[in-house]
Amino acid sequence: MYKPSECMLEKIEMVSLRVRDVARSAGWYKKHAGLSILWNNGETAGLRANTGTVVVLVQADQRIPFTKERIVHYTTPDIYRVHQAMKSAGVMVEEVKACNHTGCFSFEDPSGSRVMVWTPIYFNSAADQHAIQTLICTVSEPVLV
Repeated sequence: MYKPSECMLEKIEMVSLRVRDVARSAGWYKKHAGLSILWNNGETAGLRANTGTVVVLVQADQRIPFTKERIVHYTTPDIYRVHQAMKSAGVMVEEVKACNHTGCFSFEDPSGSRVMVWTPIYFNSAADQHAIQTLICTVSEPVLV
C-alpha cells in the first residue's frame, strides 16, 4: 500500500483532446507544432512531441466515452497497486482494462475531472498503437467499485 505522501504517478504520458475533425487537426499539429503522427484511424489520431508525450485527438462526434474536453494520462510502474490504493481510499475508479502489455484505468478527481492511469506505454509498433486505440475506445465512466 502506498503511504499518503508517496507519489503514485510518474509522468504525464498522454493528453487527449476532443476535436471537430481528426484528420484536419492531426495535419495542423504536424504542420504548425511539428508533432509526428503515430496513427490516424479517423476516430482517433496519436501524435508525438519530441519529449515523447503523446497527444491523442478524439473525434468529438464519436461515441467515445470522454465527457470532458481533455484528459490527462499518467503512467505508473504498478497499475494494480495504484488502483487498489485508490479503490481502498474510496476514490471512484474504473476497473483496470488490459490489451497486449498495456493496461489502464480512469478515476475522477473531486472536481469531476477525468484522469487516466496507464502502465508504461510503448508506441513503437503497430500492435502497441492498436492497443492504445482499443483501450481509449473502451474506457467507461468511473464508478465506486
